[in-house]
Amino acid sequence: MPQIAVHVAQIDYGPCSGYVYSFDSPKETQSNVNGVPIRVQIVTKITVSTPEGYVLETVNNASPHGDQGEERMVFDPHETERGTSGRFYMRAARLVERMRNSNVFIQVPNS
Repeated sequence: MPQIAVHVAQIDYGPCSGYVYSFDSPKETQSNVNGVPIRVQIVTKITVSTPEGYVLETVNNASPHGDQGEERMVFDPHETERGTSGRFYMRAARLVERMRNSNVFIQVPNS
């Protein structure tokens, strides 16, 4: 079973707070945006075990607004097989969501 690392960071923007999930390690940051304090702080790294065929790839991040450059995403063979419009990919947040909502994608201890 392939194992994929996901980095978790907390982002604070003024009074709002949330989490960011990424396949690449984020940089800790503190600054101001239009006078509002912003902070990004690394929380942890988790490793997700996936079924066979789920592969972390570098792909062109095309969108309706134009090509957004390259981004690392996980190829999803199951959704690709069900669809009719090409290859289906997941970002890190979607992989974490699947891990939380199924017993197919499993968090494994980091070594």
